[in-house]
Amino acid sequence: MHTGIDSFDISSTVTRLKRLSLALPERAQHQRHQITFTRLMDLSMQRIEVMSRSDVQDELLVASRILENAQAYCRWESEHALVMKRVAEQRRVPLQTRELLSATFELIHRRSLFAHLREQHVVGARREMLINHFFAHHGYSRGVIAEHGVFLRSSASLACSSYLGTDLLHDAVFQQPLQDYEHMYAAYFNAYCEQVLVARDEEWSRVARSVAYSLKCDLAMLRRSIIGVANRLSVEDASRLDANGWR
Repeated sequence: MHTGIDSFDISSTVTRLKRLSLALPERAQHQRHQITFTRLMDLSMQRIEVMSRSDVQDELLVASRILENAQAYCRWESEHALVMKRVAEQRRVPLQTRELLSATFELIHRRSLFAHLREQHVVGARREMLINHFFAHHGYSRGVIAEHGVFLRSSASLACSSYLGTDLLHDAVFQQPLQDYEHMYAAYFNAYCEQVLVARDEEWSRVARSVAYSLKCDLAMLRRSIIGVANRLSVEDASRLDANGWR
């Protein structure tokens, strides 16, 4: 069974995270002052505009679909504002970083179904079976339309969150570690979907469950490692800010 993770090495990501944790004092100097909701939204809008002129096809497609439809844009803006408000409400930058990281995990999860259908070229009866599994009470057509919208909005917000974490907060966990997490989550989700599709075949179903469980355990370890670095940054920076009277 192909899961799309043949060459993934979780140990290399964990090693990178350990190196990042050793560099926390340097990372903490980039952004000291609480970031406002207005700034988070302004930078997000700028990121979507840049994506709309991107040479990267996936970025261009997502941004164009969001910007070319007023209703789609308003809905994305409303949902993204809720995410940014959660970040802005945190009183210190380290806590804002942790909240943004949490939101980024959620966005990776939310876009996973349509991303799986698209990237694995799932069509026909297999596609219908998966949509019916996740949208049992909505019907196939409504399920596909709804999930496509979720994919576009989540992808746009994910691009913004990654940009904010990397270019505004200068936090390296938003670079390769989160890319590795996204890659591994896609592999886990692929295995989960395969489990759904082969449910009537007892032997293949057992294999699919085993693969999905193994990936889920690795995924949990990777997520704990990423959050551990972010939490350590939050605790150490909070102590440093208090010691220097930064409120």
